[in-house]
Amino acid sequence: MTKISSSILILRKATASAWTSDLNDKMNQWLLKYIDWLEHNTLALEEKASTKFVSPLISLPILC
Repeated sequence: MTKISSSILILRKATASAWTSDLNDKMNQWLLKYIDWLEHNTLALEEKASTKFVSPLISLPILC
């Protein structure tokens, strides 16, 4: 997820024509749902001690 976050930030900064405001809005909606899932889903919480859990919770809110 960290690589995805970096890629999105690069696309935004470069004002890439392929990165439309509609696509950006949809990505933000998905990110918020995914962050909520990470914070509240039983399966996700079982992974709380792993880097698979911590890394997205650090990198993804930067995008929203």
